[in-house]
Amino acid sequence: MVVAALVVSSAAVAKADTLTYTLSEQGVSTPLATWTMSSTPTPNCPSQGLSPCYVIGDFFGLDENVYLDGSSTPTLDTLVFFNTSAGDVVLNDTDFFIPELTTTDPTQQLYSNNEANPEMVIPPSGAFTFGSDTPGFQDDVFILTVTTPEPGTITFVGLGLAGLLLFRRRQFAL
Repeated sequence: MVVAALVVSSAAVAKADTLTYTLSEQGVSTPLATWTMSSTPTPNCPSQGLSPCYVIGDFFGLDENVYLDGSSTPTLDTLVFFNTSAGDVVLNDTDFFIPELTTTDPTQQLYSNNEANPEMVIPPSGAFTFGSDTPGFQDDVFILTVTTPEPGTITFVGLGLAGLLLFRRRQFAL
């Protein structure tokens, strides 16, 4: 029983560092792309053969499995996160699966710290709103939603189950 509670607690701690991103076009129900990544990613892009995969003050790249157009099959893609102080592009990918996202607001930064050690930002609203320079998408509005798992809920359920087991065990002992 104690082991089960520790396993549930450790799973909750491991999940707390994970963020899920969902990119949608405003007014369209199927997301363009969904991916999960660390809130403190290490820039890497071996699929592009680049090393290092960042330029301080400009961008960092990250190979991630991306689920495109609501698919249940992931596609390996290199996501490129840009520093908005370097221009209006915020997010792009090297395989052109998603539109290039742009902003006119330099405070809409997807990460803090420098590009060698980025820390992803979760906006208070839970979502960013962007435009695009990609042909065919210039007038479209894109919503990038950022969610985190609820580790407290997982722990709470695990502790509840442990309490039930303890209660049942006590009943059998009497």
